[in-house]
Amino acid sequence: MTSAVRVYRPKENVVFAAGYLVFLLFLFVGQWGTQMSPVGRSAVIALLGFGALVFFRFGVAGIRASERGVRVINLFSTYELEWREIERFRIGGWKIYPYICLIDLVDGTTRVAFGIQERTNFANGSAQRMADELNEERRARV
Repeated sequence: MTSAVRVYRPKENVVFAAGYLVFLLFLFVGQWGTQMSPVGRSAVIALLGFGALVFFRFGVAGIRASERGVRVINLFSTYELEWREIERFRIGGWKIYPYICLIDLVDGTTRVAFGIQERTNFANGSAQRMADELNEERRARV
């Protein structure tokens, strides 16, 4: 029997990533027909491929909550935490991000969930709502 998994990530991430991937596809198709050296063509393919991977990860970045705990998918890393390891979820400042999801752990350390953040300096509360929902889910499971 499988347990229900709830995904927390802003819809804007998925829309933005999908739009950028379509843009990269058009760029790739547009460059393919031009006369270009094999090295130049390889460079274009490598850059577009890297861009596609980065924006795919950006689109799937977020938190997947299950009965056992959470799986945090960041841009360049993924990690899992059990509910008993987590003290709380909150929105706060981290490096250049003014409103990003921070996961305070019972051991006193803090982890970052890149996928849940406000995209502007004028927070609309969507990230805070997700953090509140995650805190409710944590309370129900611990």
